[in-house]
This record gives sequence, structure tokens and C-alpha cells, in this order.
Amino acid sequence: MKKIDISKWKEFYIGDLLDILNGAGITKNEIYNHPGNLPAIQSGKNNNGCLGYIDEEYCKSQNYRISDGMCLTVARSGSSGFVAFQPQKCVVGDSAKILQPKFQANRERLLFLRVILMVNKSKYAFNDKVTYENYISDKIKLPVLLDGSPDWNYMENYIKNIEEKISDKLNLLMTPLI
Repeated sequence: MKKIDISKWKEFYIGDLLDILNGAGITKNEIYNHPGNLPAIQSGKNNNGCLGYIDEEYCKSQNYRISDGMCLTVARSGSSGFVAFQPQKCVVGDSAKILQPKFQANRERLLFLRVILMVNKSKYAFNDKVTYENYISDKIKLPVLLDGSPDWNYMENYIKNIEEKISDKLNLLMTPLI
């Protein structure tokens, strides 16, 4: 894969791009006792941090933080700084935060942003927690339009291009040899 020239990219504060929403304590017992279709996210790297699926109405009755829809989540502790893509609405526990987009989000844009955010993961050592204050003031570099705003279409097309190349290679592997 060719190297990307990021010399013309611009720095943005994470807090200008994403709302950072704290979670609340969700236990495995609650997930077990109130099963449903809403992913319950904590700080783990495995399975995008999903502990299981819980009932949305139960979460609302407990005033748990539920994302508006597709979003990113970041581990607050444990796997501090690990960012996961959540393809649907989710609820987060107290060891994770919702990163709710302030822009017109789609799958590809969020996947691109996830990769960029993961570059900052090393800032959060195992014993350092991701806090609201330090995460909103963290900076990332993104491709920009002439007016200096993020070039979301570039990011979207970049991910689509990668997926297309990978898909072509996978199809070649799956083609039977004669």
C-alpha cells in the first residue's frame, strides 16, 4: 500500500468532532437478568468491548447512557484508549465512553476516524484512565478541504477503496483452481 502524504492535513481537537459521553455501571448480572438487543459496551478489546446484549427499556429506566446510533467507543480504563466501532446504538458501562459524532457519520467515516484515534492509544498507559478533560483536548490530524474543514468524503472513499481491494483479493482466494 502506498504511503499517504499527510503534510497538508490539519489538526483537530477530538472534542470538536465528537461528543464524549460517560457511561454508568452496568453489571454482567444486569445483562443476564434483562436480556435484549442493545449491545452493552465496556473497556475490553475483545468483541469491540461488548459484554452482551441488554434490554433497551431497562437501560432507559436506569438512566444509562445510550448512543444516538452508530458511534465509536473508547475504553476509559483497562485497555485505556482502545477505540471500537459500534455499528448500531449501544449502551456503555462506567469503563467506557461513547464518542458520538458531531458530523454526518457513516460506517466508513467512523472506521477511518477509529484508525486515526487509535494512534493516540499509546498516550493512555494501562494505569492512565481516559478522562473527559484529557480526551476532548487531544488532537488528531485529518485530511481537509480548501476551507480547512475535515474532508469526510476523502475518508469515506479511502475506506471503501481498501475494502474493495481486500474484497478482490479474498475473491481470488475463494476461486476454485481447475
